[in-house]
Amino acid sequence: MARPAVLKLSLFLFACNLALVGCREPDEDADGFSPPEDCDDDDEAINPDANELCDDVDNDCDGEIDESDAADAPSWYQDADGDGYGDAAIVEVGCEPPAGYVADSTDCNDINAAINPETLWYADADNDSYGDPENSTVSCQQPEGYVDDDSDCDDGDAETYPGAAERCDDEDNDCDDAVDEDVQEVWYADTDGDGFGDADVTIDDCDPEAGWVEDDTDCDDEDEAVNPDALEYCDEIDNDCDDEIDENDAIDAPTWYADGDGDGFGSSTTGTVIACDQPKGFTAEDDDCDDANASIYPGADEHCDDVDEDCDDEVDEDAVDASTWYIDYDDDGFGADAYTLESCDQPKESVSFVDNN
Repeated sequence: MARPAVLKLSLFLFACNLALVGCREPDEDADGFSPPEDCDDDDEAINPDANELCDDVDNDCDGEIDESDAADAPSWYQDADGDGYGDAAIVEVGCEPPAGYVADSTDCNDINAAINPETLWYADADNDSYGDPENSTVSCQQPEGYVDDDSDCDDGDAETYPGAAERCDDEDNDCDDAVDEDVQEVWYADTDGDGFGDADVTIDDCDPEAGWVEDDTDCDDEDEAVNPDALEYCDEIDNDCDDEIDENDAIDAPTWYADGDGDGFGSSTTGTVIACDQPKGFTAEDDDCDDANASIYPGADEHCDDVDEDCDDEVDEDAVDASTWYIDYDDDGFGADAYTLESCDQPKESVSFVDNN
């Protein structure tokens, strides 16, 4: 814009030199200043006394454009947190904003980008530090009873919020859109009502209806008499669910007695076993009076040998080899077969008995 003025000045000086007379630069814009002081003699608003303005022009002819003392230079406010809102207490003036400064001066917290005049605050009615997304207000300062969180799913329950412990109560305690997750227990069907459940029939629940139990050890959920607390019986059933059938501790298991001589009769003195099934070498009878002699047992034939062979606590009675004794009324050494006795030894009676007739 200064080129026409320079041209005029050159022509004027040339003319003045030709005339060899003193000359004065003309003031074309009549602003009181002539070139070279006036850096634009076509614009009266541009001269050394003019105010510098933010217009990309050297208004005061000082060789600088839009310096910070420009009359219309705006104020700029530091935006330390980069949220677009500045701190009114920290201000710079200039045509262009310094780095990190903005035209707005309404930030109430310039170290937290989340807090500014457009910050949404959410009502925290239950004081759990989590806000209700359906109840909010806009403010730079945090209103009482409001927080900057909007993730509470029940603002009427202080124990319900994101990250809270989930409870078995049919409620979404931790605000994750799931109910009673990770806190439900496994329950087992108890069809027979004996208090023991079937491991193969389960549900996940917090508090199931009747018919479900926490135990999973029933081996027959159709029979209430069969469960881990039941007594074992000799019935070819695993009554107590221990994976064994008719074991020796069965409540009705009989006692078996050792039969050392193999005569079918045992003796408690030589050993006993309690078992549902008869063990080899044992018998149900325990009245053998000599378990080392197979010919001695209850009901064995008695012989004349001074031995209690039939285990009746008598010796030589009714012996199969007993002699026949004949009554001898006249004591002549010969008996009559009118009356006889069977005995191993000669009878000692009031009358005589002899072994011949």
